[in-house]
Amino acid sequence: MLLFGSSAVPNIVVKPKSHTKNNEEISNNSEEDMSQNKTVPIASRKEWIYLAILILLAVGIGLYIVKSMDDYSKIAQNNSSTDYEDFELDYDKEKQQQIKPVKFEPNKFVEENILDSKYITTEAYYHYLHKILFMTDEDIKKQTDLKLGWRNLIKIKERETMRGKFMRITGELVKLDKEVLKGKYADQRKMKGLAVWRGVIFSSDGRLYLFTTTDPPEGIKKGQGVELYAMFFKIWIYETTSGGEAKNPYFLGKNIKVIPRLQSNQQQKITVLFLIVFAVICILLGYGIVYERQQAKKFTNSYAERKLKRLKEQREKRKTQDESDTDSDDDEKTDATEE
Repeated sequence: MLLFGSSAVPNIVVKPKSHTKNNEEISNNSEEDMSQNKTVPIASRKEWIYLAILILLAVGIGLYIVKSMDDYSKIAQNNSSTDYEDFELDYDKEKQQQIKPVKFEPNKFVEENILDSKYITTEAYYHYLHKILFMTDEDIKKQTDLKLGWRNLIKIKERETMRGKFMRITGELVKLDKEVLKGKYADQRKMKGLAVWRGVIFSSDGRLYLFTTTDPPEGIKKGQGVELYAMFFKIWIYETTSGGEAKNPYFLGKNIKVIPRLQSNQQQKITVLFLIVFAVICILLGYGIVYERQQAKKFTNSYAERKLKRLKEQREKRKTQDESDTDSDDDEKTDATEE
């Protein structure tokens, strides 16, 4: 009986189910995910766009300021000096006032048949000087297109449309000579014996502008910074002192003036205004970047907190389930032993 009884009781060993390893894996994975979620990239796409816009604005405004201030900075610096060379110009003001040109009459044929060449004193030359004599400074400034510049002159198609149009020239006056009008074209217009003034302006970007003006220069010396409102006449092809060939634009204007210091100060005020606007834009863009960064950080932290909360709930649930499974296994073992 004892033998039967002892043999009838099976040796049952029940291993309780365990989710500890799985829980550890979940915990480790969750911690890795949390660490990855907390890692914020260097810059988001919007931030890179903001930075690109900021850089483009900085470059654009910087180039504009440098370009617009280049002439004035150099000219103002030159004009602050008193070491200038006087031009030796003989001018009989009373004799010039006695010359009375006839009334100007437009001539489209002459104006439309101007060619770039080595000749300056053509019929068109006298025609336009005649026209300018009967224009005031205000008339010329009203007709001046401030957008026109060297870049338009180097394009042949644009150059043809620029003939007879006024533009503004600034730079250093390097040469000025007196010329007396003569010949049949001057005689036809009753301009014979009239003195005009031929010179050269050297701009801050290294360009040469050749010109003729009708009014005598007043108190202008060699090397001073000047401005000239003049019409584009032609590209003059001439021989240099070294024997080479040069091509430079030739202009016809009324008078040439020294750039006043006040005008330079006004330009400085404009520059300061641009800098203020640029600073405001930088601040706004910087605020936008910081705001986007803070929003991204808040979202990341909020997401991480929610995920951590879910993981804790899962672990608690797993723990409760493990305890329940262990109790169930113990009960089964006890029942089997009693049997």
